[in-house]
Amino acid sequence: MGGLDGYSGLDETPQHEDFTVTIRHPDYGVRNVTYFVVDGDAIIDGDVHFGPVEELLAYSIPADTDPDDNDEDYLNRRALSYFESKKSWPRGTWKYTYDSDNTERLLRNIVKEGIIRWKQRAPYFTFVKVGKNVRTKGIVTISAKKGTCHATIGFKGRSEYMNLNLGQPGCGPNQATHEIGHSLGTSFSSCWSSSTLT
Repeated sequence: MGGLDGYSGLDETPQHEDFTVTIRHPDYGVRNVTYFVVDGDAIIDGDVHFGPVEELLAYSIPADTDPDDNDEDYLNRRALSYFESKKSWPRGTWKYTYDSDNTERLLRNIVKEGIIRWKQRAPYFTFVKVGKNVRTKGIVTISAKKGTCHATIGFKGRSEYMNLNLGQPGCGPNQATHEIGHSLGTSFSSCWSSSTLT
């Protein structure tokens, strides 16, 4: 496959334990979520960085809850595959850094290719590498932790951490393009064809 949709991470299946919980969430609605844990954070839907496991579990509800119960806009949100309640990137500028100089050396060209692909399809976005290579609130921190490719969906605010992991070996330009798309605010569940950005 050569596009954004369908990339849930590495070519090899990472070894991790999956859990399932039913949640009621303002962006995701009522649904079952399968997740695994990386450094205390929940990775849902195979490659979406949700945040701390405790935060995900705070949204848990009984598994037999009706998805339509008190959630009329759920289908509209899922059909759009874009979370309208997420904040947009200020001035359309996606700011990023790397978690270390070594990660930057390892991923620089992979990330650059993903950014080039997004600039071709979404020229209104500006991509800026900022600061020293340290984890910073309000800026996407790119890492290369072994095992998965995943990202936080959308801009979470200047007081929050946002992550994009391109596990090495395994995550290349196609996965970088896909994960940058998550970070920009898309979920890809239905609005992208498999050849959109390659």
